[in-house]
Amino acid sequence: MGLPVRANVVERDVLLRCDGVAVVYAHTILPLSATAGHWPLFASLGNKSLGSTLFHDPLVVRGDLHYAQLRATHPLMRRIADLHLVPTPAPRLFARRSLFTRHGSSLLVTEVFLPALCALPLLAHSKSAG
Repeated sequence: MGLPVRANVVERDVLLRCDGVAVVYAHTILPLSATAGHWPLFASLGNKSLGSTLFHDPLVVRGDLHYAQLRATHPLMRRIADLHLVPTPAPRLFARRSLFTRHGSSLLVTEVFLPALCALPLLAHSKSAG
C-alpha cells in the first residue's frame, strides 16, 4: 500500500464460515487518510460482506492477487493462533491478498485459508442429459 510501517489504519477482521466452521480468516486495512467519500460503505458494513460491496461498485478496481505461505511468526498467524483456529504449533497457512482502489484510495484485503477448508467435502458436479 506504500504506507509507513507505523501508519494509522482502520482494520476489519472477519471469519468466513461454512456450516459453522471457520475456513477463512480475512483481514482488511484502510488508511486513516481515506475519506468517507473514498470508501463510503466501509464504516457501516457490520456483518455485511465486504466482497459483495466491492464487486458491485463500478468505481472499485481490483489489483493483482498475490499469494504467500505464512509462517507462525507472521502477525496474522499470531491472531489466528490467539483465536485457537489452528493447532499449536501453528502450521504454515496459505494466504492471498489484493489491493483495491477507489477514487485513488487503497484498501488491502488479505485472506488466510484455515486448515478446516481442506476438510470440506468436495461437491460433485454432473451434467444431466436433457
